[in-house]
Amino acid sequence: MIYDVFKRFWKRIHFWYVWLIVLLLADEYIKEGYLVKPSDFLEPLTHENILLLATLTYIIINIVKYIRGGKLGNRNSG
Repeated sequence: MIYDVFKRFWKRIHFWYVWLIVLLLADEYIKEGYLVKPSDFLEPLTHENILLLATLTYIIINIVKYIRGGKLGNRNSG
């Protein structure tokens, strides 16, 4: 049962990551008028920090899954 939950999680993580990035960029553009401002990476609690954190987390999750031998997001595997 728990295995099935994690299996579905790994399959859906790409989808949720893409939507998070799209929504954050849309919110940033609507509120600030630009997509990414490099100087905002140095300020705390900005959209850029959330984008950076989400991207680093996504990369780490993919590396860990690759090292463990899994195929992250492979929909053809049973």
